[in-house]
Amino acid sequence: MPGWPKIFGTSVSYCDGKWAVAGANGTDWTESFKFVNGKWTRIKPDGTTSTGMTQGCYNGIKLRQQGAPEAFMRRVTVCKPSEIGR
Repeated sequence: MPGWPKIFGTSVSYCDGKWAVAGANGTDWTESFKFVNGKWTRIKPDGTTSTGMTQGCYNGIKLRQQGAPEAFMRRVTVCKPSEIGR
C-alpha cells in the first residue's frame, strides 16, 4: 500500500478474507479494506467526525448495503448523518 509506514509494521485487527481493518503498529492510524477483483482495495472515508479524527468516518448504511459484516462494522468509525460529506 503506497504511503504505508514500513518502520512500524502492520497490525491487522480484523480480516475475514473479504473485509479488513489494519494499521501501523504503535500508532492509532488504521485503514479499512475490501477485497475486490482479486486485490485489497482501500475504503475511502465518507466524512469527518465532529471530533476531527484524521482517519475519517464511514457511512454505515452504505457499508452494510455492500455486505460489511457486523464484526467489521464494530472496528470502523461510523459517521453521524451530519458528518457525511464533511
